[in-house]
Amino acid sequence: MGSIAGIERPDSYYYRSSKAALNAAMKGFSLEVSALKIGVLLHPGWVRTRMGGPDGLLLPQESIEGMRARVEAFTLTDSGRFFRYDGSEIPW
Repeated sequence: MGSIAGIERPDSYYYRSSKAALNAAMKGFSLEVSALKIGVLLHPGWVRTRMGGPDGLLLPQESIEGMRARVEAFTLTDSGRFFRYDGSEIPW
């Protein structure tokens, strides 16, 4: 929902706007903390939670396992890029 390039239908304007703003802030933050060897940005996917609802595509455990794998494989060249829990990159 935070990817401008990924918008395919006219909906969720307020939610999309808040996610895009957060992503812009985190992209900038990633540049600020790169000298400290700190990386940021990860998308958990659409998870079946109270927020994601019953139609979410992933169980919480699936999302967590994917994100943990991304953290394990992370290098600083990945910082400031936007990755899904499964390792696929999301265009800004």
